Amino acid sequence: MKIVKEGKLWEEEFVCTGKGGGRLGCKAVLLVSEEDLYIIKNDDESYSLFSCPCCGAENCITVPYGVRHLGKRPEK
Repeated sequence: MKIVKEGKLWEEEFVCTGKGGGRLGCKAVLLVSEEDLYIIKNDDESYSLFSCPCCGAENCITVPYGVRHLGKRPEK
């Protein structure tokens, strides 16, 4: 098989707010991709999060349907 054009993972810019993570974010503007996401489950709901590389704050975000979560929750 020959690759005509390589696909690209989902990515989007977000501001580190700390929303959903329990601490204030640093307001850094970050380009977040599927590789940066991980899931936490609370009761019957799942939440998509990423951890800010600048301050370590967890940020809960909404991602489009079908986006894969490839990352693992960072060790605290």
